[in-house]
Amino acid sequence: MGNIDRERYAAAHWDGSKWNKMKVPYESTGNPNNPSYPGPLFSMYVVDENHIYACSYANLLEYRNDYWQRKAFFMKKLPYEWQIRRIWAENSNNIYCVGNNGAIFHVTNNGWQKIESNTTYYILDLCGYHNPLNDNLEILCAATTWGLSDSKEGNELLKITETDNVRHIKIGTGRENSSVWTSKGYPVYVCGDGIFTNKTGKWKEVILGTHYYSNKINGSKLNDIFVVGAFGLVGHFNGKDWKVYNFATKYGFTFVSITKNTVAISGSDFSKNKAIIIIGKRN
Repeated sequence: MGNIDRERYAAAHWDGSKWNKMKVPYESTGNPNNPSYPGPLFSMYVVDENHIYACSYANLLEYRNDYWQRKAFFMKKLPYEWQIRRIWAENSNNIYCVGNNGAIFHVTNNGWQKIESNTTYYILDLCGYHNPLNDNLEILCAATTWGLSDSKEGNELLKITETDNVRHIKIGTGRENSSVWTSKGYPVYVCGDGIFTNKTGKWKEVILGTHYYSNKINGSKLNDIFVVGAFGLVGHFNGKDWKVYNFATKYGFTFVSITKNTVAISGSDFSKNKAIIIIGKRN
């Protein structure tokens, strides 16, 4: 009717030919009597087409039967300081959420529990894998001060085991780290203020020829790794060499996901103040 819709669209779905925007309603408090409303989302994770998850600051939501529903709500009282930023899920009964002030939440079909991380760092990313020596599930988290204090003291990895114990691993690069990826626990890649890899027990910087901040590193296997970041940074590792793709510097990329022969990269076009998604196909 020509009227402005001021309620936010929080997600979009690509069906192979067009984008369909969707509002994602959720309650902002623990009171189920409060009406839900469309709100912003900060991360999504897809296990399969029947198990799709998204998070707001305090909600873990599940998309099922064309409807978003609450899987967990982490806010017990105010003030609430553990805003969620990333999700990793092995299946619907084993989900981890991480975020501000060292927040780690473990969600199962029986409910959720907060895991003590013993840190106030921002946990900006996580990556789960099965240890090839014993097949136990382990999860690596990228934790940093994110510019709040001396970054030389403010970067580390957290390793979560199946028993929800948390081990702190110092990186010692003196740089912020915003993302982590590994296939089987070794080698490990981190990115942020620089890209580093640990293949021999020591951290070594990856030189791409640019000094742009990198926000996310992700891979499908050891010879198929992408890193994306500021000023249109997109780098790809084929197992031997890194290649940098020259996208427009007006873009700022924040996330990359790879599946089979498709890569999807999301971020912003600052010249138009709009979201942007780039989809790449491997021949």
